[in-house]
Amino acid sequence: ITGARVTFNGAVNAAAAADATTMRVNGVGAGLSGMVDFNAAIGGTAALDGLAVDAGAVAFTGTNKIGALAADVETGGILVVNQGDLTIGTVEGLVGVNADAGNIILRSTLGDLILEDNVTGDTSALAYLNLVTDVGSITGQGLVTGNFVSFIGEAGVGTGPESTGRVNTDAINLQIGSGSGRAFVNEANSVNVTDAFGATGIDLTAAGDVNIDGYVRTDAGDVAITATGAASDISLGSASNLTAGGAIGTVRLNAAGNISSIPGATLTGSSIVLTADDWIGSILSDATLQDTEDLAIIDTARGLTVGA
Repeated sequence: ITGARVTFNGAVNAAAAADATTMRVNGVGAGLSGMVDFNAAIGGTAALDGLAVDAGAVAFTGTNKIGALAADVETGGILVVNQGDLTIGTVEGLVGVNADAGNIILRSTLGDLILEDNVTGDTSALAYLNLVTDVGSITGQGLVTGNFVSFIGEAGVGTGPESTGRVNTDAINLQIGSGSGRAFVNEANSVNVTDAFGATGIDLTAAGDVNIDGYVRTDAGDVAITATGAASDISLGSASNLTAGGAIGTVRLNAAGNISSIPGATLTGSSIVLTADDWIGSILSDATLQDTEDLAIIDTARGLTVGA
């Protein structure tokens, strides 16, 4: 379906529940002149297997039933609430989800969010990109790019510590949350971690520097932060508070470069393991280390100096 402005005033449903039905809508024109409006929920009586939207702008209504989504939107962002599993994939030749200007919110209320292809958002200072599942997980290999990127997967984010089990980001600022599961994230570059919670564990790797200036915590399980790139650092800000397993798990920080902290940073766990090429400042005096069992500090290149 192609038009200068395309408006659906009634419900959009598959022909029958048993049919495999996909649809592509093209809004011809820049911005609002190429607007696609869905003024009623999609798939109310029969879920649409796939939807592709290539438009100047798009507006969705209510809670939809879409199997797979692909979208390329010039302005205004994308907000989709879906009732079941939602796959970000390739539909009718359109690949992934892209919004050049505006926020992206993709939410599944009763299923999983599966990232088969990339989600690319606006990287300007005020834009955010939120991926949310109310009961399910967020999984898949698609790269999620944006300024403020948030993964909130109730049952988990990613499936495991191997590269194919992690969700992939290229974020400037990152928030992670899982109310009942674990979180496994791989960051392509440097990142600022503003907040992270994984009920049973958090495992973040980054190819660049990792700056933490917020809470990173678990109810059960470990907190593992790894900066893998050559000379990549981990920095702990004054508001950083890393707590593993409600103080009974292990906090692991592993930097190919340096680890640094400033007064106010706190690390709490039954065990704390810090591994780095070297140390900026004096992490042992600037950070509060609260361990009840084991403390390991490993310097991989130079001598370790404790104190000023």
